[in-house]
Amino acid sequence: MFKKDLVMSQEYLGFLLLNIFDLFLTGFIFRHSGQEANGIPALVLKYFHLAGFAIFKFAMVAFIIILCEIISLFKVERARQVIIGACALYVVIICYEAYIIFAYVDHPLRAPKPVALDLFHQIGVAIGLLCSA
Repeated sequence: MFKKDLVMSQEYLGFLLLNIFDLFLTGFIFRHSGQEANGIPALVLKYFHLAGFAIFKFAMVAFIIILCEIISLFKVERARQVIIGACALYVVIICYEAYIIFAYVDHPLRAPKPVALDLFHQIGVAIGLLCSA
């Protein structure tokens, strides 16, 4: 009945790998007393714990892939732009998480330390370090 191949399977694979990498980094931050900065995933984490959080993350991936497949029925290039944009967003998130992890490698995130995930605080610290050098 349905015999259509996935048009952008490599892009989907890259998106899935970025999501898995984000999940691992987020788990590392959680194990070191970090907190989820995004509101909706924080609620999912609060009520459904880590297993529900992982299911939520992969449900988002499935939703985006299905959305891109629907878009690709009409315009393949537009669907490719959407999935590449989602990949670019995940790269930014992963870089930020890596920064959080490496910035606190000598003294892991201890509870409560909510400023550890505050972007404006991190920018202020970086500017202070640059100005003092």
